[in-house]
Amino acid sequence: MTERLVADFLDWDEEELPPESKDEVLGRLFRGIANTEGAGWFFVQCSRQQGSEVVEQLKGRFGRVEVLELERGAESFYPEAMGLFETNPFDVLVVQGVDEALLGYEDTKRALGWDSADLHNYDSRDVPPLLSHFNQVRECLRDTVPRPVVFVVSAFVVKYLLLRAPDFYDWRAGTLTLPLDEGDRSQIMGWTKSAEYGDYCNLSERERQQKIADLHQLIETDSLEKAERSRLLVEEGLLFESGNTYEQAIFCYDKALEIEPDKDTAWFGKGFSLVEIGRYEEAIASYDKAVEIKPDQDQAWYNRGNALHKLERYEEAIASYDKALEIKPDNSWTRHQIGWAYLIAKQYEKSIETFQQCLDLNGDDPEGHYGLACVYSQKNQIEPALEWLAKVFKLDPDNYRERTAKDSDFDPIRSDPRFQDLIQPNE
Repeated sequence: MTERLVADFLDWDEEELPPESKDEVLGRLFRGIANTEGAGWFFVQCSRQQGSEVVEQLKGRFGRVEVLELERGAESFYPEAMGLFETNPFDVLVVQGVDEALLGYEDTKRALGWDSADLHNYDSRDVPPLLSHFNQVRECLRDTVPRPVVFVVSAFVVKYLLLRAPDFYDWRAGTLTLPLDEGDRSQIMGWTKSAEYGDYCNLSERERQQKIADLHQLIETDSLEKAERSRLLVEEGLLFESGNTYEQAIFCYDKALEIEPDKDTAWFGKGFSLVEIGRYEEAIASYDKAVEIKPDQDQAWYNRGNALHKLERYEEAIASYDKALEIKPDNSWTRHQIGWAYLIAKQYEKSIETFQQCLDLNGDDPEGHYGLACVYSQKNQIEPALEWLAKVFKLDPDNYRERTAKDSDFDPIRSDPRFQDLIQPNE
């Protein structure tokens, strides 16, 4: 639906017209501003770097140019614009940060527990405060700040406004799209090919949102081969996923799968995000597709096992973990999960055997020691339970002492004074 709205708004057949150059787009912007008497709004869809260049060129052509930077979650615009105009009357106002303000609003709704349907099936009354504010102050702005206003925005914002506030463009507004510079394009392509998932997890929220905006700009406006577009959609999904915005990640993975139905990385990413929001059956189906396409993905088998584990289908989970071990036998965390699955299923001897295998591979494995302590506690065998637990605290007391104090696996021996003495922090 969004794509159709965008096409209707642009009102031309892109295949019949050659793409405009950067100079042609900027020329239209400058002419539009120069020919505007009083107030007028212009939306320039571009990268953040291009936005800075647009500001500099506007300053070179129109003299007094002020920049208003909206903060994350901002709900107003008019008082800030009025304050700037009264302090230093400008010829052109440039507004940046609309992306941040709208993303902040969406993040707030997710924090309040809105589900995917709530996020994507909007009620007409559910409009971000900033958009409501824009609509309310248009007439006031025309009368009190009779100057052109240039909004520097990403492709996300343009599509968002068309979806959420299509009448927003009714009043003397125009949208211009700058083609990505080769430098911008190369930079985006470069980090998507070199970055690891851990790099995404280490980004600040502002850095993550900026990378999402840049990548979305490339996906939406660049002429890409199908395989490259689907790859970039997966990267966009990983960026959302690393910020714990799993519904958006799933949307990106699904868009990639529309292009390449056999893209194993998209099925894998979708499975992970589905697990994180508790949709375990769907996650298993996604992992099934991933391993069907690429059976040697040990991580897919492992994560599939985790989803089955969540559904308390322990035998199936163990079978999936076993497949992961066939591919990567030295993965201790897979063995840990098998041990825990056997423990929950009350197959204690198999659980002991599995955790002992972990220690055979690494005698200093604290999780292996901890697993054995849990099993013996469940068997109400306090002596070996305390013995293994003491070894855990020698290896890694900081991470395991508090966990032990809360772990229900130790309920059978919790009242024993020796257990209580053991879990007390050292002076």
